[in-house]
Amino acid sequence: MTSFVPVAPSSRSIQRIALRVCEWTRIRPGNSAEGSPLVGLSLGEDPRVLAMAETLSRAGVVTITELRGGLEITTGSYVGRVIIGPIDLTIVPKVAPHRWLTLFGYAMRLRGLVRSEVGTVDVSQASQNDLLVLALISEARDLIARGLHREYVQRRDALASPRGRIDFQRLALLGGCHGTKVPCRYTRRSDDHPLNRVLLAGLQAAAGIASDPALRVGARRLAQALDHSVESVPLDVTRLREARAASDRRTVRYEPALQLIELLLAGTSVALGADDTEARVRIPGFAFDMNRLWQQLLGRVLTEWDPGAEVREEVALRDLFASDPAFPILRRNVPMPRPDFGVYQRGRLIAYLDAKYRDLSATSLPREMLYQLALYATAQGAGAAAMLYPTDVPNRAEERLLIRDPRSGVTRATVALRPVSLGRLEALINAEPSAARDRERSAFARLLCGLP
Repeated sequence: MTSFVPVAPSSRSIQRIALRVCEWTRIRPGNSAEGSPLVGLSLGEDPRVLAMAETLSRAGVVTITELRGGLEITTGSYVGRVIIGPIDLTIVPKVAPHRWLTLFGYAMRLRGLVRSEVGTVDVSQASQNDLLVLALISEARDLIARGLHREYVQRRDALASPRGRIDFQRLALLGGCHGTKVPCRYTRRSDDHPLNRVLLAGLQAAAGIASDPALRVGARRLAQALDHSVESVPLDVTRLREARAASDRRTVRYEPALQLIELLLAGTSVALGADDTEARVRIPGFAFDMNRLWQQLLGRVLTEWDPGAEVREEVALRDLFASDPAFPILRRNVPMPRPDFGVYQRGRLIAYLDAKYRDLSATSLPREMLYQLALYATAQGAGAAAMLYPTDVPNRAEERLLIRDPRSGVTRATVALRPVSLGRLEALINAEPSAARDRERSAFARLLCGLP
């Protein structure tokens, strides 16, 4: 699905071409007879635009290549909206919007997503940043309706009507009462709490990235409702850490909203290194890596749907690589691979699983993904590793590759390409609670783990 919409120029901006494309797509300029707006288009010579295009390419968000006939655009696992030079690009997943919302809501543990808010926006045309804003508005309204979390705050004031305890220390320093007020120490409950500050900051940030006018208005109104009793602070990693530190069993209902705010913050910047904790670069728009959602969704399915085995997330292969004492590694860290999941039975490793958001029924298998799986498989001796990928193709068969010794022909390990039916997954998520549903969920999870 690709659409081109000319954007009217303004006095303060260059004329832009609005493109709406799918993930994992390559668009070439073609020729002038085809009427493609990419023909003859160029990023220009602005060093800031060229540097941002290079940043987006290095981060894997989108690759824009200048060809003789115009621009070529290649998308990957990122979805969202970015503005770069003359292009206003919206990248949408191939998954149908309503299905995406179901899978997203289940992965993020959202309450009643879209049931009360879907009428405010055309979901079929909404970009992913708008769908995230929609989810955050729904969560924020639920939190406000149920009552914001409040904490007792210590106060020291001079009061005409004393309350709490008289502050004798302050009274002595003042040399007695002055006027009709008495210094007091007391406590009061306040909405001004780190969790509510981050919620307010998240709504303000959501209003800034929303493309749909109704969503911008909705986010701003909720922010105004909080602004009267909650301090307004900038949204950053430090504030999120403070909110996480202030969370406890009383505030577990804030968890979905915090996850959404983290996604909104992460989507406005990208990391150029392999480690996501490295310095991040802000981008002109919003880009969300679907690999992150896919791994979180499968993590909940594998760990909660009773696969008959223990599933551990982010398994660290600590001893796979080691520095040779005779030839030490200088000024670099020894890599530590982390398969997304490890499947164990009675403490014995069965297989490593890696979640990859790439439909192999419609696209090729990149060599780097195959090499990564081969590394995981050989790391456990004569073991197995599997890639769990999404597909809309019903009854798609699993594929397997044998890793063999080139000299002896002996099989060393097995790599499986295991499809995950999105239609079946959506049906199991939406199914009414019953014993039959639980059995079907268990069988589905066992199938993904490669268990009989």
